[in-house]
Amino acid sequence: MSSLDKNQVQTTDFKARLIRLKQRQQQTMWLTFAALSVLALSTFAVFTQAEFVYGFWGLSQTLQQLHIPASVDLNALDSAQVTDYFGRLLSWLGWLILKLTAAFFGAFISIRLIKKFNFFKHRLKSVVLKFVAWLIAFIMIWSLLSFVQYQKNEALQQPYQALLQYDQNIQSSELAQYTEQARLAPAVRDYLLAQAALLHRPVDQAAATRYVQGLILAENSQANFASYGFKPEQLWSMQQQLYGKSLTPMTQQLDQQAKQAQRVSSIVAWALYFCMALAGLLAALSYVLARQLRNRRLRIEMTLHDVELRSIAHKQQVKR
Repeated sequence: MSSLDKNQVQTTDFKARLIRLKQRQQQTMWLTFAALSVLALSTFAVFTQAEFVYGFWGLSQTLQQLHIPASVDLNALDSAQVTDYFGRLLSWLGWLILKLTAAFFGAFISIRLIKKFNFFKHRLKSVVLKFVAWLIAFIMIWSLLSFVQYQKNEALQQPYQALLQYDQNIQSSELAQYTEQARLAPAVRDYLLAQAALLHRPVDQAAATRYVQGLILAENSQANFASYGFKPEQLWSMQQQLYGKSLTPMTQQLDQQAKQAQRVSSIVAWALYFCMALAGLLAALSYVLARQLRNRRLRIEMTLHDVELRSIAHKQQVKR
């Protein structure tokens, strides 16, 4: 076999190996991105899973929404509306899945579209620049959907915000003024204003403590306390947020459910920690493998370049 034939065989072999290495490198980079996405999602879920798990039992460790007893007639609100923690969490989870999916795949679609312009096509040849562009597109799509979600939640909460709004003194709120004008029972007034103080931003700790203590005294001293239509889960959330424990019989009945939620939350947390560790290890290994494949690809490209130069030199020498 002549030197020219050998060079052609070597060139063909190097090109085939180069194609395989490029494919493997691309696959390992995709695996790295996927593992990093799982790692980020698991990390985020660790800090939010407890609220979701408690919501499955209709509980929340902090007050999330105003509950109006059915016995109270508020023209500004639907008195039959109740706090559905699990429904709210399902809505939140749905938005989270939507934002992750739309941002993840939308970022790739955005990269494909902008690469149709020559200005970006020549600047996005590097894997690092492609990842930076993908990350920017991901953040922009996520931010846009978060803004839409925020606007939607604001529209739903607008009637409540008008009632709960006050600057320094809770007595200046519309809800407090209504309780005075309607001459509600002290327990009902305490129930409504305790929620207003806890939902205020920042939380009005002093006012909330005062009204929740009034509720505790009323439950321990009034036989007809259950007839007011208070929601036990709401009372439980208020006591948990202020004292970290249940103090009255009505809320202590929910402690068994809370213990079950705590056990499930612990299991979910450990599962997420394991998922984080596994995803982090996979991301690190796949990144190292991708770097090795990249270095091998560069060596083959250099060797292929040398072979092509020798082939050209040999052809020129033959012509002479």
